[in-house]
Amino acid sequence: MLKKLIAALFAAIMIITSASADTVELPVFMYHFITKDAYRHGELHISPAEFEKDLAYLADNGYNTVDITDLLDFVYSGVPLPPNPVMLTFDDGYYNNYLHAYPLLQKYGAKAVIFIIGKHTNIWSVNFYPDESHGHMTWEQIREMLDSGLVEFGGHSYNLHVAQNRSSNGRQGVARLPYENIDSYRELFGNDTRLFNEHFRDETGANPVSFAFPFHEACEDATDILTEHGYRVFFTHRGKNARNTIAVGDAESLLDLYRLNRSMQRSVKEMLTVDGS
Repeated sequence: MLKKLIAALFAAIMIITSASADTVELPVFMYHFITKDAYRHGELHISPAEFEKDLAYLADNGYNTVDITDLLDFVYSGVPLPPNPVMLTFDDGYYNNYLHAYPLLQKYGAKAVIFIIGKHTNIWSVNFYPDESHGHMTWEQIREMLDSGLVEFGGHSYNLHVAQNRSSNGRQGVARLPYENIDSYRELFGNDTRLFNEHFRDETGANPVSFAFPFHEACEDATDILTEHGYRVFFTHRGKNARNTIAVGDAESLLDLYRLNRSMQRSVKEMLTVDGS
């Protein structure tokens, strides 16, 4: 498969030095909503105060936030990661991430990665109003965050972020249907990816290289298509104590990164201090 060939190619050209420095454990946290009225909503909502507690805990206990560029530099070029690296990610690109999370990232000098839904970003860029609970951020806000050097952005599909129970054909996110012809699927998801990339490139001047699978439905066919379009880092979600092992020269270690869900139920401190991995 294409992704395995790419992994093998980069593994072959990398010069591996000290083994102890060439492998790191990386916890990745997944956020959704940061809202002042979090208690009125579902478990994926936390308050700005709770998010600040997470950032303060990380800062006070020697953890260092990293982004996609840091991971790629480490894996492909051997550039060391800081001690105790962690990654903060946000799904969907909600306006409350800009309104509440971004100022706190600035306050603590913390990095984050936000995975946006292209169509929603376009819609809210044209018809923006400050809806803290349901609104999405605009391209202008995205450019502001990019310019800060603290926030990077990745893909969450252009217009395939649809749950199975709301989909006309039962598709869950970008996953290929069991009966779906591979050529038809490649056309469908390839077009969605091209559309996302075009808008992202036109609005930011950059090419997206990371992707979070909507509803965590990782699909090998989708990964192959995304790799063909320049993506190198992929995220899903698994369990309560998932950790990732990232290694210099091992491009495949970036193809299926697991994330810990930050909900009302468990703080970053609780997830990092739980026994086991």
